[in-house]
Amino acid sequence: MFVPATIALVFFMLDRPNVRDSMDATGSFLGGTAGWGALILSLVLCVLQAYRDRPSP
Repeated sequence: MFVPATIALVFFMLDRPNVRDSMDATGSFLGGTAGWGALILSLVLCVLQAYRDRPSP
């Protein structure tokens, strides 16, 4: 569930090289922080999910 959303979000961010410039221009610092926070949170959840689903030795 988290993996496709994370991949889509990463490609969406990478597809816009001027994200930081547009954020500075509009002054939406909170929007940028929330976006990166959601990205990092989804990556952490992916890692935790993979860690819990790993085969036990």
